[in-house]
Amino acid sequence: LGVYHSHPATPARPSQEDIKLAFDPSISYVIISLAEKDPVAKSFLIKDGKVDIEPIEIINDEVEDYDEYSVVGRRI
Repeated sequence: LGVYHSHPATPARPSQEDIKLAFDPSISYVIISLAEKDPVAKSFLIKDGKVDIEPIEIINDEVEDYDEYSVVGRRI
């Protein structure tokens, strides 16, 4: 299990604020960067301020916009 959030303009790596707010060392922290044309997703374990990257596998990267209000795959 894990939590995720996006970085609209920065790389997919934990910021100092992300590290400070990582209270549960047993979960994965997934960060999706929207800084480039194609989104980049990376996963991290964060314990006592130490960050370790962990492998992830994207099973299905096909996403559809279901209506005009969907923000999936769009930059805001």
